[in-house]
Amino acid sequence: MLVSICIPTYSRLNYLKQAVQSAQSQTYSNVEICVSQNPRESGPDISIGEWCMKQSAQGIIRYNLNKHNLGLTG
Repeated sequence: MLVSICIPTYSRLNYLKQAVQSAQSQTYSNVEICVSQNPRESGPDISIGEWCMKQSAQGIIRYNLNKHNLGLTG
């Protein structure tokens, strides 16, 4: 059974890195880590986007940048 760990983010790259590290540290091995970034009014946090794209290229996470801020419940 595949387990999806979904992490919404807005800013604070250091907390995102900790969350991904925690997800990778789980003993159950059949997991996918999905990160969804909400942009700010001024645009997305570039450092998060760059880090996520690198992780995605290495097959560590799936990354999605929302076109607009979906908010907490989106």
